[in-house]
Amino acid sequence: MIRKIGFGLLLSAVFTVLLLRNVSWADLRESLSRVNYWIIVPLTALTLLNTLLRSWRWLYLLAPVKTVGVVRLFSANSIGFMANMIFPARLGEFVRAYVLGRNSRLSASTAFATIVVERLYDGFSVLCMLVAVTLFSALPLPEDIRRLLRWGGWLSFLLYIVLLSFLVLLRQKPEPAHAVIGKLLFWVSPRLRHRVRDLLESFSMGLRVLGSPGHSLGVGLFSAILWVFYGFINYVILAFFGLQVPVAGLFLLIVFQAFGVMLPSSPGFVGTYHAATVAGLTLLGISKTLALSVSIVMHAMLVLPTVVIGLFFLWWENLSLAEVGKIGKETEPSAG
Repeated sequence: MIRKIGFGLLLSAVFTVLLLRNVSWADLRESLSRVNYWIIVPLTALTLLNTLLRSWRWLYLLAPVKTVGVVRLFSANSIGFMANMIFPARLGEFVRAYVLGRNSRLSASTAFATIVVERLYDGFSVLCMLVAVTLFSALPLPEDIRRLLRWGGWLSFLLYIVLLSFLVLLRQKPEPAHAVIGKLLFWVSPRLRHRVRDLLESFSMGLRVLGSPGHSLGVGLFSAILWVFYGFINYVILAFFGLQVPVAGLFLLIVFQAFGVMLPSSPGFVGTYHAATVAGLTLLGISKTLALSVSIVMHAMLVLPTVVIGLFFLWWENLSLAEVGKIGKETEPSAG
């Protein structure tokens, strides 16, 4: 855990130093001074709507397992997303599972399984955008960049297929899946292997959505709407800078940002998110200084409303930041 946190902090620091190298501070200040910061008002509304959309998707995703009210899901999402902004190692995902389990009498392992499936859908949505950009768009990308994006897309696709195949196996044929895990964990004690087996059985309860093609398609459509909405949020922020980016360019930016937040980083994705945003915008012909300004504003508009909304629901759930941090650390190893 400590190594993971340390590596994330180091990576954030490296990206931050690289971003700030050879930047004109005067130009950066001038660019930031031209922003109308009342943008925080519509973006807070968009953040609330985004969380509501994610909560509706989670409600639909959970339907085969348990009926949960959308307000409870909204609360769990808000607290979890806030935790991702202020705690390291993406502990917010485990916090989401805990808060949902606490409110709905659902095991944290089962809740976390649905979050894993949710992230798989997110990953496939981003991969679809990557395919659209690299194969079908007319964006004037350098051929080496286009080739690199294709290779990254194929590798990610293979990784998702392997993970999805195992999850389907775990849901449909639990005994072979447990046998595979048992062989991989031959070096650990029988007691720990038994604990992992119990965890997988609980985890598989959240994988019922994988058994219904129609239901899975519905979750996929929800995911597509969500990521188009992310593109609209980026469009709004870029418009405040007076920048016009084609739809394919918005997709490209989302792909870069998605990969940026996947990397180990400090709390709130500092550095990695900025570097990914700058990389995407510079490929679209925007200067590095202006792209850095946009990334700073985008990040602030992402973090501030998320933290404020999360703190409100933290109070509403009668929890504290200390409790949330402890929850994340305790549930990370087992999600149970």
